[in-house]
Amino acid sequence: MDSCTDSEYEIRVEKKTLSWANEESYQILHDDEILATSETFTNNAVRSYYHCISKKSDGMYTLVMRDRYAERCFAKA
Repeated sequence: MDSCTDSEYEIRVEKKTLSWANEESYQILHDDEILATSETFTNNAVRSYYHCISKKSDGMYTLVMRDRYAERCFAKA
């Protein structure tokens, strides 16, 4: 991955999956702004995803895990 700029954070998300992972993905949000989106995952794997996201003054971000057939799950960071 290329280096992030001084106005960005480098974020690494590690995801371990089991079956049906191709139904899952995630987004990193600030308020309602989408800063990063993953591709759908691969079954039975551990993968790391890297993103450069813009630094926000309040430092509050939301990780939204998506499942094509389930409701949204939130994690605040």
